[in-house]
Amino acid sequence: MHYYDVKNNSADEIIKGFSFSPIVVAAFVGEKIIGIIRGRKEKIINLFVDGRYHNKGIGRRLVNKFEIIAGRQGSKFIKINASPYAIGFYQKLGYKKTTGLRSKNGLKFQAMIKHFI
Repeated sequence: MHYYDVKNNSADEIIKGFSFSPIVVAAFVGEKIIGIIRGRKEKIINLFVDGRYHNKGIGRRLVNKFEIIAGRQGSKFIKINASPYAIGFYQKLGYKKTTGLRSKNGLKFQAMIKHFI
């Protein structure tokens, strides 16, 4: 399994579609993308892991790589609007709830943040 900072490596058309974000990291098995995270230094916008690869540490490693890159860019914190399904996942990674459950355009989310020391 390989992880690439997409801004520093060429990849297929899927990644190019995400490349407008300052930080994009993808996980591959061979040539197949199995996970991707994108955002900017202080916010994760999207995290996706192929369902066949859930509970294998892919999401955790993508978030960790994202945090390293964001930290190098000077970030002191990272925010995420987590789906209700992902709240526990982000809590295990050190993210804290900042508000109650909210809804926008019919989608529920939990605002969360992680501060770096």
